[in-house]
Amino acid sequence: MEVTGRLFVWAVLAASCGAQLNSTVAEGRSRCTASLGGANLGETHKALILQLNADEICTWTIERPENRSIRIIFSHVQLAPDGRCENENIKVFNGNSTRGPLLGKVCSKNDFVPVFESSSNSLTFQFVTDVANIQRSVFIFYYFFSSDTSIPNCGGYLDTLEGSFTSPNYPKPHPELAYCVWHIQVEKGYKIKLKFKEVFLEIDDYCRFDFIALYDGPSTTSGLIQQLCGRGQPAFESSSDSTTVVLSTDYASSYRGFSASYTSVYIEDVNTSKSLFMTFKLS
Repeated sequence: MEVTGRLFVWAVLAASCGAQLNSTVAEGRSRCTASLGGANLGETHKALILQLNADEICTWTIERPENRSIRIIFSHVQLAPDGRCENENIKVFNGNSTRGPLLGKVCSKNDFVPVFESSSNSLTFQFVTDVANIQRSVFIFYYFFSSDTSIPNCGGYLDTLEGSFTSPNYPKPHPELAYCVWHIQVEKGYKIKLKFKEVFLEIDDYCRFDFIALYDGPSTTSGLIQQLCGRGQPAFESSSDSTTVVLSTDYASSYRGFSASYTSVYIEDVNTSKSLFMTFKLS
């Protein structure tokens, strides 16, 4: 399906959600509640662009079929840039209400792509916005998956001083509904140089559909270096001895994926090179 066609469909969904957002007012703040379908509509996956207003509380619940888990990805979050996390945030709960266990919270200060999973029969997420009168837009994608169904070569641990890895099926099209995490850990005292020989994913200005997320550290909350999509041959360098690479794909427009390799650089050698460069520059 073409990107423009999908965006048109999602724009219609966003408009219909916007109509529901203003349906009722309670306790001085606009409230909205809507179902994202899930098992009730027979949809195993769904994507939404939500346009949120100021001073609102909006709650959605996803119901899953039996023996499936729910993964929800907030691949693009545009909230009030100066908003405090206490006043404007997205909370995700395990269960069919906001009284369930809190899985996590998202706000404008987060430096990662928020992803949550629930193995219960439902998942609830709630938006709370402050009074700032600015545009807010959030792209959400969720799907059901079986925890016992694994994709070959989807993620893993790499602990040698150099190595290479690719997206599943590369150079053939990557699988749909994949979420793969590679943890690269080298010896202490080294940094990691990561180079992508090829990135070939769906093109989107915000990398909302299929994307690679690079983190400067050992986990998916270590600090986002960049969110990649489209085509290119980018290269990156970590600030320490670990980095994390994530591949997330949706249900349409599968391309070749990526091929990457990495090497290790001794930090003392890097500092020495910088010192020599500065000495030469000053002289």
